[in-house]
Amino acid sequence: MGRPIKQKFFGDPLSVGSQLKITAKLPGEAVAEGFITEQTGTRKYKVNINGTIGDVFLVNKDTAGDLAEGEAFILATPFNGSAQPVYKLTQYRVSVFDSATEYSSYSWSADAASEAGQADVIDDANVSFVTATATATIDTGAVDAITVDVAGEGYIGVPTVTIDGNGTGATATATVSGGAVTAITVDTGGTGYTTAPTVTIESPEDANA
Repeated sequence: MGRPIKQKFFGDPLSVGSQLKITAKLPGEAVAEGFITEQTGTRKYKVNINGTIGDVFLVNKDTAGDLAEGEAFILATPFNGSAQPVYKLTQYRVSVFDSATEYSSYSWSADAASEAGQADVIDDANVSFVTATATATIDTGAVDAITVDVAGEGYIGVPTVTIDGNGTGATATATVSGGAVTAITVDTGGTGYTTAPTVTIESPEDANA
């Protein structure tokens, strides 16, 4: 039993509430709960905490106040056992710390362990996805600026910006920081626009894919 890692993601990164929770301390940030997005090493993971992306490694701790910068923990509960810090996750198995230096491996799932040899991992991180919106202005037939109206939430990847109107050729690029679209830069103003075109920003679900 166990959930496969699809494209290195733990759970479906496009669906709210399907990610694996993790408690971590990113450099310069306070200890907080986020979710794992990718495994980058034996015990190293990339995490998203309130839209801030960073790298952490799993340690044998289960109290948030004990975490140093770059450390994180996630808990798993073996069948008929108690929750323990996770040493590492793989496609079908979870290894938990039995002591400060030893660990054991179990098959894993987001569902509760139902027989010996299984362990379940805490799931369902509280993740919000909000699509950003923006408005364009024109000058002498070209798009000269695009203003972000709603910054959105949950952006890991940079979204595609589409400009539709009665002119042609306008293009733009979004800038993402802290999970939100912070700016849109006009790359090509285009020609023939007599009214401000509609600007559509790709949803965070699609951009993160």
